[in-house]
Amino acid sequence: MQDLLRMGVRVGAIAAGAGAGACLFLAGCSEAGSARNAENSPTAIASPGASPAELSAPALPAQLVLSTEAWTFAGKPGKVITTPSYRIFTTADWPWMIDSMPRFLETALGYYSTALGPLPRPTRAMDTYLMANRPQWLDLCRSVLGPDDRSFEQIQRGGVTLGGRALLYNVGPRDTFALVAHEGWHQYTQTVLKDPLPVWLEEGIATYMEGYRWNRQRTATQFEPWRNFERFEALRRASDRGRLLSLQELVNTTPQDELARSDERALTYYAQVWALVHFLREGESGKYAEPLADALMDASRSRLTHHLERTLGGQAARSHMMRRRGPQLIQAYCTADLAMADQEYAAFISQVVKPGAAQAIAEGRSPLAK
Repeated sequence: MQDLLRMGVRVGAIAAGAGAGACLFLAGCSEAGSARNAENSPTAIASPGASPAELSAPALPAQLVLSTEAWTFAGKPGKVITTPSYRIFTTADWPWMIDSMPRFLETALGYYSTALGPLPRPTRAMDTYLMANRPQWLDLCRSVLGPDDRSFEQIQRGGVTLGGRALLYNVGPRDTFALVAHEGWHQYTQTVLKDPLPVWLEEGIATYMEGYRWNRQRTATQFEPWRNFERFEALRRASDRGRLLSLQELVNTTPQDELARSDERALTYYAQVWALVHFLREGESGKYAEPLADALMDASRSRLTHHLERTLGGQAARSHMMRRRGPQLIQAYCTADLAMADQEYAAFISQVVKPGAAQAIAEGRSPLAK
C-alpha cells in the first residue's frame, strides 16, 4: 500500500453491483503531464470553442434542487441538498463544488441510463455523502459500517459504496467528480439492476463513466468515455511492456487479485476493463454493442441469469452468480468463440494505443475514428 501512496493513486473500496461484496477501486497517476495538470484546474476543463449548449444534458429535470436543509455530522456543519434523484449530504466547504454537484449527479444518471442502451431510472432517491476531508469520512464510515469493519481505513483517496449509498470525500477539483461518476455507476447498479454483472463488466463500465468535461462556466457537463488520461496511459504502458492480460485472464480475475500481485497489475486491470467496454461498444464495427445493451437490460429485469442458464447451462449460470467472474456473459450474448474475441480485443487495443492516439484521448474522441 505504501507504494500506492508514493504513486499518488486514488484507492477506494466499493460494493460493485447488485448483491455484491466490497471490491477495490484503483486509479493511477497519468503520465500525460501538463494535460493532466490542466485537468485538475477547476477553470481549465472545457475544450476550445465549446459552448454551454453543446455541453448541456438533453433531459435534465426542470428543477434540479428541490430543497436545501442544514445538516450536522459529528459537530461539523453541513447541508442536505435534495434533487429529483439524489440526496446529497455534505460538509464540503468548496462552494463551487457543492453548487455543481446536483447538476453533475443528475447528468451522470441520465448518462448511466442511456449511454450503453436504454435502462430504467431508479424509483427511489440515492444518497451521496461528500465529506470535507478524510478524517470526517473515516468517522462517517465507522458510523455506517460499524466497529467490526475497518477495511476502509487503508483507503487514502477514494470512497465506499454500499446498498446504493456512496460515502465519499473531497479529493481535489478534478478527481472528486471522476470518483463521483465512477461510484455513481455502482450506486445505480445496486439500486436498479436485479441481477449482478460480472466484476469485469461492473468495473469496466464504472471506469467508462469517469471521462467528463465541464463547459467554461461550469454550468454543464458532457460525459466523454474516451477522455480518460489515467486509463489510457496505463493501457499504453502495459502494451509497451508486453504486460497485457489476455481476455480469458482478464474476465477471470478481480482488482483485488491483481493488486495482491502488484500495484502495476491492478492499474493494468482497470485500464483493460475500460478498454474492454469500449471494445464491446465499437470494436469490430460495433457488432457487440447491441448484445451488450441486451445483457444490461436483462440484468435490470432479472433475466440475465436465466439467459445464461438457457444458453450455457445451469452450472455456468450458478458460477456467474456465485463468483461474478468468467466469460459467461460474453459467451451467452456476444460470441461463443472466445479465442476469436481475444484476438479481436488485442487488435483493438493495438489500435487504441497507436502513435498519435493521445491527441484523440485529450479531445474525448475515439482513437479509432478516421
